[in-house]
Amino acid sequence: MKKRETATQQDDPSAIDNRLRPLLTADGEQYDVLLQEVIEKHADPLIRKIIGAKLQVFFNDQHDPSDSDAVADLSQEAIVKLIAYLRMSRENHTDYNIKAFDEFVAKVAFNVYNKYLRGKYPQRHKLKRQLYYLLRSRETLALWKESYDWIAGLLQWKRVRQAQNHSSALDELTEDEWNFVKSKLNGQAIARVPLDQMLIGLFEWIDHPLEFDLLVKTVSHLLKIKDQPNQNVFGDDNDAKAGNALVVESSDLTRVHLHGVLIRLWIEIKDLPIKQRWALLCNLRDKQGVGLINELPPCGIASPLEIARALEITLEELGQLWKQFPLRDAEIGKRLGIDSQKVVNLRKSARERLARRMGNLIG
Repeated sequence: MKKRETATQQDDPSAIDNRLRPLLTADGEQYDVLLQEVIEKHADPLIRKIIGAKLQVFFNDQHDPSDSDAVADLSQEAIVKLIAYLRMSRENHTDYNIKAFDEFVAKVAFNVYNKYLRGKYPQRHKLKRQLYYLLRSRETLALWKESYDWIAGLLQWKRVRQAQNHSSALDELTEDEWNFVKSKLNGQAIARVPLDQMLIGLFEWIDHPLEFDLLVKTVSHLLKIKDQPNQNVFGDDNDAKAGNALVVESSDLTRVHLHGVLIRLWIEIKDLPIKQRWALLCNLRDKQGVGLINELPPCGIASPLEIARALEITLEELGQLWKQFPLRDAEIGKRLGIDSQKVVNLRKSARERLARRMGNLIG
């Protein structure tokens, strides 16, 4: 996402979106308040709108049950990435300037959404790449952008005809493709027809441009592509282990009850003395040593802002620590002005207190 401009543009304050200018000079608590306002008023609604709309198009038929929470999870991931970039922009706004905030937020949302599809539905994502290449390379096909969406269609329609997500021809195609096969593919099996020829036949059949993701879904249906969802969608294997560590010890609890327990646990953590919060949260890890504090936002337990407030630091400071978690006891002690052994003792006291308060609820 790094974007370099000419020397004149770099030094020009007008190159930065007006909503972000106050963040460049704000200090401490003021920066935290302004950042929260920008996220809540401008970024979060747009991110949720984009990701919600894309997932509705992609999964409005049969889908994996875990997709029901995907909007919240992906939105939170996008916000974390956005906050990190805003911090870099504040430190070096000439190299990380954001001219149009809405467009930048949309780009972050789409990147997170595409990463999700790539990880969870690899076959559909592979098809998506193939379709993208064909739409860009074939003379009779085209792919263009309208607002925040990519639109696919015949070249003669580009920026002339409006995309439609519903039509009788499209409905017929998804319900029973035989008439389409007979009329446009000369009765050949769809899987045996070159993909570019099938695309041309499809557009001639529906007679209108189509949102690109809906095109991917439609072609996936025609080609009978069935992905086995990959559950590790928010990171690598270590990330999956970290997320699983929140649930593997509680297999006797229902998923809904477990989430309620974790929310209650977070409330109890916020009630701990500040040094105990630091000792516990900043060293939070699973049995493999993978940090868990980063998993709280995608699990819907605590937002980055709530974590920052629990540690009594700003969002900017949390952003600087984010990739360093879990912290070593020596580093935690240095920040608290105590030695490593006292950090260990604080964490032990925190766990004992939480065990007493949570015992009845878990039991």
